[in-house]
Amino acid sequence: MEAILIILMLAFFLVRVLAFNERKAKELEENSSHYRNIPSYEQSIICIIACMMKADGKVTKRELSAVKNYLLKTCEDEDDAKERLLLLRDLLPEIDKETAQDIRLFCIRINQMMNYKERLAFLSMLFQIAVADGMISDEEAKLVQQYARFTCIRRIDFVNMQQYYTYGYQWQEDKDRRSKYKQRQYEQEEEQENQNGQRSNQNQQRGQSSTQNNNLSADEAWAYKTLGLSPNASEKEIKKTYRTLVQQYHPDKQIGASDEQIKYATERIKDINRAYDILMEKK
Repeated sequence: MEAILIILMLAFFLVRVLAFNERKAKELEENSSHYRNIPSYEQSIICIIACMMKADGKVTKRELSAVKNYLLKTCEDEDDAKERLLLLRDLLPEIDKETAQDIRLFCIRINQMMNYKERLAFLSMLFQIAVADGMISDEEAKLVQQYARFTCIRRIDFVNMQQYYTYGYQWQEDKDRRSKYKQRQYEQEEEQENQNGQRSNQNQQRGQSSTQNNNLSADEAWAYKTLGLSPNASEKEIKKTYRTLVQQYHPDKQIGASDEQIKYATERIKDINRAYDILMEKK
């Protein structure tokens, strides 16, 4: 009886082992088939570029220019770059806005063949395509994030590059926007000067003596000058001017500005806050 029981246990164990081996063989075959279906390295690069260009449903000359510059820098020679551009030209009509949303398979090949520095350079080129028409669509943003996720781009590197291209790059490229921004800034400064002149005239008309100015400390004199106010300004005037200046130089108002202008606005905000605190302590 015991012998029969042992034989049955061995038979059950053998069946389990065979079933396990068969399941593993199927999984291995499926995985092998999956990776065999991944395009080559060169095709993966062109496919990702094509998907990025068709993500918003339109292809522009500036996008093509960004791609050409990238290929000329990374290809072995000019003939190789031309071949890839021809492949891109043939591939673009086959990709529509819907099918351009999945680049995972292509990213697998990129991750296998490129080092980290090369993957970052390719990410930069994708951002250039995205901002070529002046804005980044939701579809383009999703593709860029998808590429970064499946090619193991570090988050800090992605965020830094995203900030550069969504702010700094557009500022460098959009000269019309830059000139409009400067003109608006000049108008604001002129308006502020006019307001200060009007306040000065009003104070002079009130006939207040200049002896009050001599009683100010160096910090108070600096604070009034920083806010563009006379020493006779009321608490209400100080608060109103403070709010106006903070809104003018707030970081949210500097989107698209140059590094020098952002630095100037940051220092100006610090001075405005310090001047306000000095004056409000005396009120």
